[in-house]
Amino acid sequence: MTMDIVVRAVGSALVIVAITTMAQRNAALGGWLASLPLVTVLSIAWLSVDQRGNGQIVRFLTGVLWGLAPTAGLLVITAGLLLRGSIYQ
Repeated sequence: MTMDIVVRAVGSALVIVAITTMAQRNAALGGWLASLPLVTVLSIAWLSVDQRGNGQIVRFLTGVLWGLAPTAGLLVITAGLLLRGSIYQ
């Protein structure tokens, strides 16, 4: 692995660890932070650094938009199942 990939992986992992740590202290704030488009912004930054061009970034962002509805559905279903006690008892 090149050093560039290691730096990206460690930087991205640190963001996830920070959000998880915050969620352990304050679940609502952790959830809010997790919902922010931090991964999207990091991905745009990495694509820009790689000089992939605006076309690829726009296609990436379009893919992100298409993923919002399934993500919302998953969150609603999971929250409902947790409230019913159907999962993670």
